Amino acid sequence: MQCIYGGSISNYNDKKNIIYDNHLALWDSIGMCERIGSLDSSIKNVIPNPIEEYIRDNPTIQLVVCNGKKSHTVYNRYFGNLKIRVVCLPSTSNANTTSNFEVIKETWINNFKSENF
Repeated sequence: MQCIYGGSISNYNDKKNIIYDNHLALWDSIGMCERIGSLDSSIKNVIPNPIEEYIRDNPTIQLVVCNGKKSHTVYNRYFGNLKIRVVCLPSTSNANTTSNFEVIKETWINNFKSENF
């Protein structure tokens, strides 16, 4: 988010302020699961977060951005019926070895610019 919106991040409050100041919500699609290690491929027994209720209770939400393929897969499995636009962007996780940071950063920046956020 810092690459998209600018500002400095030197602590946790700075991270929260970028989210708040730009009217974003940040929430994981998975509320609970079993996972050994950090790989998404080891995720089992998913219990999703109540995203449907969150979107219903916050009707100004216009877009859901999934941070990686696993997030997108989980979102579609449990919430694919929701009438809201969804975009899947490459994971920003350090475990994402399919792209380097510069490619990921440019993809996120270009998508956010094209969405006029």
